[in-house]
Amino acid sequence: MKVGQSVFARLSSFEGNIGLYFKDLTDDETLEINGNRVFSAASIIKIPLTLKISEMISEGKYKMSDKIVIKENNRVGGTGVIQNLNKEYIPTVAELILLTLSVSDNVATNELVELAGGFEKINEYCAGLGLTSTVMQRKMMDSEAREKGLDNWVSARDIGQLLEKI
Repeated sequence: MKVGQSVFARLSSFEGNIGLYFKDLTDDETLEINGNRVFSAASIIKIPLTLKISEMISEGKYKMSDKIVIKENNRVGGTGVIQNLNKEYIPTVAELILLTLSVSDNVATNELVELAGGFEKINEYCAGLGLTSTVMQRKMMDSEAREKGLDNWVSARDIGQLLEKI
């Protein structure tokens, strides 16, 4: 794989921790650097979360048009737009998903965590997909949970294989 040689050459002088998973979907050839190494997830954890919600919609537990009143405890800072909107704004499930994925909205994400049934349900869903390193332990911007050692975790391989399934 010529791409692999180029990637390894460019990364040889990089100082830091790298997790890389690349799969050519035309011939199934993969390139990995620490593919199973677990990293703090940041906003990439929002992808499996929204897929869990999509599954719940498919099962009839929610409709995309359902209106969701945002709970005050889910209103946080960081990225997104809901924090800047009138508190009387009541988004639909579809809007929460759109805002979570398109602008990485932390308020929308926190609300989706609750709609999904919490961390245990989200983690069961991820495990069921074969995501062995993906774990969600805290909501967005929850510094208190982070101080207690709780975080959201993924590996490059998990996310690569999830994106392949999508």
